Amino acid sequence: MLRWRLAYELQQKMHGGLNGQLRRRLAQLHAAFQTDSKYSPPTEHLVTPGTVLVRVWRGRAHKVMVLQDGFTYLGKTYESLSAIASSITGAKWSGRAFFGLRRGAS
Repeated sequence: MLRWRLAYELQQKMHGGLNGQLRRRLAQLHAAFQTDSKYSPPTEHLVTPGTVLVRVWRGRAHKVMVLQDGFTYLGKTYESLSAIASSITGAKWSGRAFFGLRRGAS
């Protein structure tokens, strides 16, 4: 723990500390976890708009573009990744699981 703390202090001196927005977000998360230890932050902003997600399914690559307010796949706009995953597989899927997105990933 001491090594991690020293490494953080060195990085902070070299590159600067956390900005105000990030400090506020961390404080919000801390408060939420203090209130409910099973709290799970919303995951809708895990992927930046403009990112292309690729999943190979049954030998075919499926590419999805992340938009500010949805996703595009084969020229059609969808509100959720789950809808796209279902259209690809013909079965009900969690879109985040299908495309390999996990909490905390970016």
